[in-house]
This record gives sequence, C-alpha cells and structure tokens, in this order.
Amino acid sequence: MFTERKAGVLLHPTCLPNEYGIGDLGSSAYKFADFLYSAKQSFWQILPLTATTYSPYKGYSAFANNYMMISPEKLYKMGLISASTLKQSVVKDNSRVDFDNILQRKIKLLTSAFSNFKKEKADELILNFKNFCHQNDEWLEDYALFMSLKYFFIKTRKHSKNDLTISLELKKYIESTSQHLDAKTASEYYYNAVWSSWDKKLIEHDPETITYYKDLLHDEIEFHKFCEFIFSIQWYELKSYANDKGIKIIGDIPIFVSYDSVDVWTNQELFYMDADGYPTVISGVPPDYFSEDGQLWGDPIYNWEYHKQTCFAWWTARIKNTLRLVDAIRIDHFRGFEAYWETKCGEKTAKSGRWVKGPDKDFFYHIEQELGHLPLIAEDLGIITPEVELLRDLFNMPGICVLHFAFDGSPDNSYLPDNIEENKVVYTGTHDNNTTIGWYNELDKHTLDIVKKHIHVDKSNLAYSFIEAAYSTNANTVIVPLQDILELDATHRMNTPSTTEGNWAWRFTSDILKNNYATTLAALVDKYKRS
Repeated sequence: MFTERKAGVLLHPTCLPNEYGIGDLGSSAYKFADFLYSAKQSFWQILPLTATTYSPYKGYSAFANNYMMISPEKLYKMGLISASTLKQSVVKDNSRVDFDNILQRKIKLLTSAFSNFKKEKADELILNFKNFCHQNDEWLEDYALFMSLKYFFIKTRKHSKNDLTISLELKKYIESTSQHLDAKTASEYYYNAVWSSWDKKLIEHDPETITYYKDLLHDEIEFHKFCEFIFSIQWYELKSYANDKGIKIIGDIPIFVSYDSVDVWTNQELFYMDADGYPTVISGVPPDYFSEDGQLWGDPIYNWEYHKQTCFAWWTARIKNTLRLVDAIRIDHFRGFEAYWETKCGEKTAKSGRWVKGPDKDFFYHIEQELGHLPLIAEDLGIITPEVELLRDLFNMPGICVLHFAFDGSPDNSYLPDNIEENKVVYTGTHDNNTTIGWYNELDKHTLDIVKKHIHVDKSNLAYSFIEAAYSTNANTVIVPLQDILELDATHRMNTPSTTEGNWAWRFTSDILKNNYATTLAALVDKYKRS
C-alpha cells in the first residue's frame, strides 16, 4: 500500500464541522471525502476511534468505538429520532469540542434513539443488531457490561455523596488503597468508578456477582451494544464511500491501553499487576523534545511473557478488529515493541524509569503468521536505536519523518528533505506538533537560518513552503495535517504532549474548504507525481 508515491491528509473525525458540538460521521464527513477526492489525495489518516471521553489515546476499550462520533442527522434518517430531538441536538458554540457537555448530550440523544429502536418493527434492523452482537461477542459483551457498571456506580456514588453509607464506603476505600493511592486520587477513583473501586467480587469476576449485575443492568448493557451497532453502520457507510473514491483510511493503534479499561479489568493477567489489581510499573518515555521530565503516561505495562505463551492472541484479535475498520494502521510508539520505558508506579516523573526489552520480532512473526503481511506504519519517533530500525526494516514497515524535527544543524539528520528515503511516511507535523505556522513563528534565529538553508521559505505562503518540501521528497507517502493545509496558526493545535488542558478539542469551520485548497493540493500531487 505504501510502495507508490501517494499523498494524504491527517484529520480526526471529531474535528469536522457541524451544528452538533463535535465532528461526526454525518454529511460533513462525506464532504471532506469529496474534498480529498478533488485534491487527488489517496489517504485519510485519523486518530484512534477508541471509545473515550476526550483523548483518543485514552480509551475504555481497545475494541469498542467512540459513540460521540455517531451522527444525529443519520439517526434521524434511520427513523430512530424525531425532528424535534434532532433540533435539540444543535449547540450554539461549535468552535471547539466541549467534551463534558457533548458526552451528556450524546448519551441523551442515543438513549432516545435506543428507546425508539426497542419499539422497532423492522425485522432487518433487529436481525442486523443480533448479528452484530453475535459477530462481536468476543469483546462486546464485556465492554457493554463494563460501561454499564461504570455509569451505574458513578450515578450511585455522585448522587449520594452526603449519604452516610457512601461516605463510609469511600473512607474504607481510601484506607484500603493507601499503599497505592493518595487520598485525593483514591477519591477520584471512587467517584469516577474506576474498576478497582468496585466490589471485590466484581473485580475478581465472580460468576454469581457478574450474573447478578447483568440481570440488574440488562437494559443498560443492551444500550451500549446498540451504540456500537449504530457506530458500525455509520462508519462502514462512510468508509465505503471514501474507498469508492480511491481514498484509503489509515487508522491508529496506541501501543498501551488505559488502566481504567475493560481490557485491563477482564485480562489482568496480561499486565504487570499486584494482588490488589494495581499496576506495579507504568508506561511513559524518557526526557525528550517534548518534555525535560519525560512523559509519564500511566498505563499498565504488558506482561509480554504471558502474551507470548498465548501466542499473542489478545493482540492478534485487536489488530484484526482494527483492520476491519480501516485500510492500514499506524502503530503508535512502535519502538516500545523493541524496548519500552517503564517507571515504578508512584513516581512523579518518568526520569527514574528504565528501558526493558519488549517482545521484538516474535510479536510480529506471530501476528503475520495469523493475519498475513499487514499494512502497518511504524511510528518510530523519539529515541530510536539501531535495534528499533532493524525490527522495522525486518518487516518492511515504512517509518515516519517529521519536517519540524529536521533542523538541528546536523547534515545527516534523516528528516531533512534531501535525506528522506523512499520507504517513509513524511509529515510536516503530527497531531502532537504545533501547526507549521505556529512552529515557525516560535523558532530562534539560529534554527531559522538552518531552515532557510534547506527550505525555500516564502513568508506569504509559509505553510505551503513546507508542504511542498514534503511533497518533493523521495518518501513514497506524504501526510499533511489539515491545519497546515488551511494555513492555521498555533491556536489551532490539536495536542500538546505533557499537558492535560485544552487538547483534542480543535474543529474547523465548513466555509474554510470552499477556498481553492483542493486545487492547490491537486497541483502538488501532479507536480510531484503522487497520483
């Protein structure tokens, strides 16, 4: 897939414009696919589709998808909501995503749709729902139960904060977890219903207790299955539309999963956990370009020896499931398969961590044995050693080059346009970078001088100076974030690593694409033979 000269655009669906507070799988997604087609683009790269509240890299499940992307318009066209309900879904401020507000609104909307679905007389829709549940039973039942339990305990605990029983239960939880959590964190775990704060029998999956809650929360469980069903309908319709126009979708798999996820709750043996269900070591990266303290991601670390004993069955299922949704996968933090940075749980920064050997080539041999050769991109940014490069090249995966990282003054920098090799995916920047205009405006004079030695910088056409440089390289694939195509400044950045506020909320407005950006991109595709 990445052996010919092609081009694409990076944009997560939540950034798409509409009236409903968050980008979704409705008409604006189809218009964006039309834009890509007009611009002669071959790829639409997205971030993880994971079920989450805000960051696509912090999900409740590695298999489930984000129901906040479900389109109200398409629910209405399916006859699952009324015109008045659709109208109530409109929000006044669509400049950025207000995740807390939109989550509540979307749950209310989908609850209405589910209520109407239960009255549905159409045999085909009911049959399709049953088939979907059966085909995805490997993960769907556990996910729906997990989410139902989580919302049940959140509602019970938050609505009863002044109740003596709840107060005593919280006090007991804080005391029992004191060796793992400080009082503030324990309280947050409790009120956010992190799975390790549940009843011990639930944590340990006692069959009778599980059956009790499945009966108690039957409708809630069916609701979460319904949301995944509707997402799948809307997603595959969009994917089919894009594919028919010659546009492949590049998805994304984060290497780690969140502690508060169904994956960890139901597969505790797959991670380094203590007897109480808490991680002993957590993920992150050492000090780097983004942070002098390193990044402490906080996700549990895989027990790779156990994964190997099971022939990497969980990972095989995960990749297989993702490849049903997308045409290719960017493997986030690829270097973690060769060696990963682990830090003892409880540390405040990642500085004290250490490198630990990962599953290396055994992992990819097993995956390819089960699924065949896979269309994978190795996100090989950060501290990359010859061992990481050897692993990447052994399986002929294209690596990543980011122009923003090219100008350290070394003539051998592999990200310099003249040094970039064919089997690469070159970006101006990624979702973790500033926009190119924002980045350029913050450069010191020394770095600016280096940039100007390698890039013909036209200040009146700044972003496109770098876009054209990326297109001109030997790399088979070039991907440009939409923010650069739209020539936007630092206020339109998607994410700033090592920060927790204001990320992932960026959106663009529908009128922006009415400009001649598609014509400009199409001309670059032709000029640099990327069609």
